[in-house]
Amino acid sequence: MGKGKNSDVSGLMASNAAKRRRTHERIVAALKEAGSAGLAFHELRKKAVTSDTTLRSILTSLREDGAVHVGCFKLMRRQLVPSYVLGAGVDACIDDYRHLQEKATAAEAEDVEEAARAEMRRRHAAWQSKFRPHRDAAAAWITF
Repeated sequence: MGKGKNSDVSGLMASNAAKRRRTHERIVAALKEAGSAGLAFHELRKKAVTSDTTLRSILTSLREDGAVHVGCFKLMRRQLVPSYVLGAGVDACIDDYRHLQEKATAAEAEDVEEAARAEMRRRHAAWQSKFRPHRDAAAAWITF
C-alpha cells in the first residue's frame, strides 16, 4: 500500500512540513534570544539559517497571529529596517526614526569632500611608500 504516486507526495509534504516547523522554531528561538532589542531581517536570516522567502512567509504568519511585532527601526546602510520583537505589541512608527536617517545622511553629505581628500592623501602616501625610482634621480635629467 506504500507504493504509488500518492504515497510519495504525502511523504514529501510531511517532510516539508517538518522542515518548516523546525525553521519556525529556530526563528522563534532567535527572537527569544534577542529579547527586546529585536532582530532585523538579515540578522534573523543569519541566525535562523533560512532563505528569504521562507523567512518572509514565517514572519508574515507570526505577525498575523500577533506573535511578533516591529519593536523599532534600525539604521543600516542609510536605510531604516524594521527590528522584529517576539510578543504581541503595537508596531513602531517609522516616522519616529526618520531623524536618524536624516542625521546620518546630513553628516555624510558634509564630510564627502573631506573624505575624498583624506582618501586621496592615504592613497598617495601608500604609493609614495612603495615607490622606487627606475634610475638614479640625477640621471633622469640627462637627455640624449
